Amino acid sequence: PQILVRRIPFAFDEDINPVWNPGQPEWSHMVNGASLAMPYLEPFLIKTVTEALKQVNDPALKADVQAFIGQEGVHYQSHRRYNEILKQTYPELALTEAEMDADYRRFQKRSLKWRLAYTAGFETMTMGITEWLIAARGMLFTGADPSVTSLVLWHMVEETEHKNVAFDLYQDRYGDFWPRVWGVIFATAHVAWASRKAYKRMLIRDGSWSKLSSR
Repeated sequence: PQILVRRIPFAFDEDINPVWNPGQPEWSHMVNGASLAMPYLEPFLIKTVTEALKQVNDPALKADVQAFIGQEGVHYQSHRRYNEILKQTYPELALTEAEMDADYRRFQKRSLKWRLAYTAGFETMTMGITEWLIAARGMLFTGADPSVTSLVLWHMVEETEHKNVAFDLYQDRYGDFWPRVWGVIFATAHVAWASRKAYKRMLIRDGSWSKLSSR
């Protein structure tokens, strides 16, 4: 099936509460932390697949990669708008952004094979998260701000829609098994750690980080 690029004009209230699910502040900030990573992670993914695309001959794979680029571009632009509002309450998040920017600038100097393994690895991880989000959406999003809920679920469902593209591109160019396994492990750990830096800073400002129940 064709992968569609949906340019949804998400609008966020300037006064939106960063704890967008009042009943679950820790969950709210975990999602906020992941959102903060997107304007750094997804341009890196886009640059990687764009470079690899120049070596692809299969027209169907080319079309899928171009749609992947389109979807990811809309994703990170939407998250960036939301993140700018977050930083009004948590200006220290600019430190996390600087750290992520430095990471991805460093990664950009690695080989295309390494970067494509990272990309395919990250995309593999998102599939499991999406299945969990959809299955547990009642628990996770009941009573939550609808704009953030919509952003998260829309983004992750589109991740499922293009879930195989980075894998197919890696297989087309390289196909080696163990580098891809390492990509899954490294990309998952790296994005989780980057997100943790962000939500830790938010929970510290909220006064919750020191509470065992919050942990």
